Amino acid sequence: MAAGKFFKGTSYSSATTGESLKSYLAFLGPENAYGSLLAELMDTQFATAEAAIKGLSVNPHEQVSTDNNRMLSTFDALQRNLTYMKTDMVSAMSISIDYVDSDGK
Repeated sequence: MAAGKFFKGTSYSSATTGESLKSYLAFLGPENAYGSLLAELMDTQFATAEAAIKGLSVNPHEQVSTDNNRMLSTFDALQRNLTYMKTDMVSAMSISIDYVDSDGK
């Protein structure tokens, strides 16, 4: 999964890895409320989401028609990391996000 590779710093064309969001989060060391490191939590969640995706039919219409619950659980697995990225990761990195839409004037 491209998002997981980006998070881990894996090269697009090979299996080599470099500095990444994961390595920076590991350096910062933020933990969730249960004492789990955010970098490891997100890495595990990417693996969970990828496994869920691989379990789906290649035909989305067929998947929804025959077993929509599997499709919904895959969506939920993907959404968990979105929440980690948009709240926990940006907070740990002290990134301020401004959602105001303006034309710059």
